[in-house]
Amino acid sequence: KGEYFAVNVDEVQRIDIDGKVFALLVEVPDSEDDDADDDGDAIVARVDVEDGEEVYVAPTDEEFDAANAAFDELFSE
Repeated sequence: KGEYFAVNVDEVQRIDIDGKVFALLVEVPDSEDDDADDDGDAIVARVDVEDGEEVYVAPTDEEFDAANAAFDELFSE
């Protein structure tokens, strides 16, 4: 569990691409605001370390494309 841009998320999978770590996150719906049937959105985030703590940050367009393709390949197996 973590937070990404003030959204509650669960981390599903991590991959390493060119020395950078990317995480596939799934938004955890807020039961008060969202429909209970909503599965939440999938989010690709880069994992950086700031002040010794891991944080999720938005990847560049190129990083997103590479990570998205890698996750697609991973889950299609």
